Amino acid sequence: MPTTGRCKKRRLDAPEAKTKGMIINRVRFKDFGSPGVPNFKPVDDTETNLILTNPVEGMIVMDLTNRMLKVYTMKNGVLGWYEIGQQTCPD
Repeated sequence: MPTTGRCKKRRLDAPEAKTKGMIINRVRFKDFGSPGVPNFKPVDDTETNLILTNPVEGMIVMDLTNRMLKVYTMKNGVLGWYEIGQQTCPD
C-alpha cells in the first residue's frame, strides 16, 4: 500500500525499506507519581533503578509493564512517555 505525503507527515514512523528491520527496546515502567497523578518512568528488571534518564524526543520503546508501545514526545506542553495506539493513516 503506497503512503501519501500528507499521511506520512503525521506518522511517527515511515519505514520505506523492504529488506531492513527496526529493533525496539523493551523496558519496564514503574509509577513514581502520587494517587491520581501517575508518573510512569522506565526502570530496570529489579524495578528499583531508573534507566533512560535522559530520553530524546522521538525515542520509541516497548512498555513491558503495560504492554504497549510508547514514544517520548510533547503532549499539551508536557514532555513524557505517551502511548502509541491510535491509527492516523487510512488502511
